[in-house]
Amino acid sequence: MRVTKRFHSEELEMNITPMIDVVFLLLIFFLVVSEIISYDHIEGLELPYAAQAREETNIPERIIISIVPRERVDPEDGQVRMIDTVYIQGRVQEMHDLRESGAEARDQVLRYFRVERQYRGLSDEPSEQPILVQADRNVEWQTVQDVMERAARMKFYRMSFGVRMEEG
Repeated sequence: MRVTKRFHSEELEMNITPMIDVVFLLLIFFLVVSEIISYDHIEGLELPYAAQAREETNIPERIIISIVPRERVDPEDGQVRMIDTVYIQGRVQEMHDLRESGAEARDQVLRYFRVERQYRGLSDEPSEQPILVQADRNVEWQTVQDVMERAARMKFYRMSFGVRMEEG
């Protein structure tokens, strides 16, 4: 009697669905965290000191505006100068003198607030959207005032300022 050994070859299968789910969750997590970090931290931003301040916590979906001085070439005379640069949600936005003809259409800060109103479905009523203005201690006050004016023009009135508490 002859005995034959039969080998049952079963293919091993690995279910990779849970692994794909985990990879997508990690991807989403890092995208969200990187966006939050880039809004709050602009390189070279040195906030002014304040004797008294109150820390705001749990502010959902606030717009973060950072204003820092940057070296740029002045288009009028070609000289390298420190020019105040405006970042909204981590992206550079150009401002133009609104008294010039056609400047309102080119002004990216004003356009940002206009688009924000449309996105939120606001018609004529003032926006309740909170705005945090983080202005470097070396920027000109006029630049901060210009940004605030553009926000107010589009009826964004709820603003606060980022500062550092004085040590001591």
